[in-house]
Amino acid sequence: MRFIFSIILLLITLGCSNSKKTTSELNFEGIEGKEEFSSTSYITAGDRVYAIGAQNGSFPEIGWHIQDEMGGVWNHPIKLLDGFKAIIKTDDSSKELVDASFINYPYGNKLIYELERLNLLVEQFQFSPDQHQGLVLEYTITNKSTLPFNGKLEFQSSFDLRPTWLGERSNMIDGEDIVEFSDNENTISAKDSKNNWFSLISSSEDLLNSKRISSNYKGNGATTSSEIVLTIDANSSKKIHFFISGSYQNSSESQQELIALKQNHESLLEKKKLRFQSVEEQSKLTTSDPEFDKVYRWLKYNSEWFIREVPQIGRGIAAGYPDYPWWFGCDSEYALKGYLSIGQFGLVKSNIELIAKLSRETNTNGRIIHEASTNGVIFNPGNLNETPQFASLVWEAYKWTGDESILKENFNLIQKGLQWISTEMDIDKNSFPEGAGMMEIHGLESEMIDVATYTQRGFEDAAKIAAVLNQSELSSDYQQQSVLLKQRINENFW
Repeated sequence: MRFIFSIILLLITLGCSNSKKTTSELNFEGIEGKEEFSSTSYITAGDRVYAIGAQNGSFPEIGWHIQDEMGGVWNHPIKLLDGFKAIIKTDDSSKELVDASFINYPYGNKLIYELERLNLLVEQFQFSPDQHQGLVLEYTITNKSTLPFNGKLEFQSSFDLRPTWLGERSNMIDGEDIVEFSDNENTISAKDSKNNWFSLISSSEDLLNSKRISSNYKGNGATTSSEIVLTIDANSSKKIHFFISGSYQNSSESQQELIALKQNHESLLEKKKLRFQSVEEQSKLTTSDPEFDKVYRWLKYNSEWFIREVPQIGRGIAAGYPDYPWWFGCDSEYALKGYLSIGQFGLVKSNIELIAKLSRETNTNGRIIHEASTNGVIFNPGNLNETPQFASLVWEAYKWTGDESILKENFNLIQKGLQWISTEMDIDKNSFPEGAGMMEIHGLESEMIDVATYTQRGFEDAAKIAAVLNQSELSSDYQQQSVLLKQRINENFW
């Protein structure tokens, strides 16, 4: 349910009025943020790196899973930055880029700043390339005056290389961040003093007067400041790019990512746009209500923003931002049925593989895990409902895809799980398992109707799986158990 609430929240807070399209948007519509939601969060989503800030252009300290640390720039299982900001300077004035107008696109975001006293218009576009550990920022600064503009752009980076939730359980202990500046490579680098965690920042322009400054963020991070000479002819524009990369393994990987972003950012953006074009074309809904069609269209885009991949662990959908950017059993078992309906078959299969892998590593009895952080640490080895729901998800995936390998690869896990829930967890042997279900209330571990009904459906779907796999005797046994349980549910719960 966290996933569903997150989708609704994102759609509401972004507003619903179309922005003007330009050729650079590849005919994608944008959604303009409303003024009353200027302090509401947005996400710049990528399957490896994402940024969460406020629509006014700031990066407030938000979140409770890691108190006040769930915003900023994340490269799970670590964080890279608490945030960044830009300041336009002249000899006699200094103007921080704040109070932005916000536009969200499927593949990135745009923040627009009107600096009337300086006769400047600043457009900040940002996106996170898929399959890359990095973020690209593009500032387009337009001088609306009839006179040249001469000044500087100051860029402040608030590094915070720290672990994700439950990091201490996997020996991820946060250390002080150390920053270095390289004029030759035009980079600012940060390293966690206790770990091989790195982040690099570079620009399309020379970074000058780089130094460490005091930080407004708590924690072990470090804030830096660099300047860029800003000269813009009358009635002209200038583009400046910033590139942020990271790695939770070694410095060379972060450097390679930075080079890839600098050399290929234009093609990476086009690639991301084309992917969302493919998402748009994969499934369409046309009704008599264009606004309803638009909601459906953006739900498809939104579904892409939840993909979280940590190659050493797996690829699947997160439950919700900012506080649940990791993987769940039940949330996936609900949401992936929706992903099937819009044709995201590959993602569904990888997510099933991820949940199955983590469950096998955690439990020996077929129990399906409830919650896993992106460092692989399991917080809850599984509520009862998640085990039979997994059988139903696998069956649903087969119905949509026709891919029998999904059944073969997971049926042993399903068998063990149904055996566990129907024997070990049915303490009084009345066919109703005892234990926590969807209602995550401490101590509420009685015979729950949600667990009973999901278990009944799990046996019914497992019977169908067994039939496809030519295990007729087992299919018959499962079908008999599902019929008996259905009868007892109707007799006892209703």
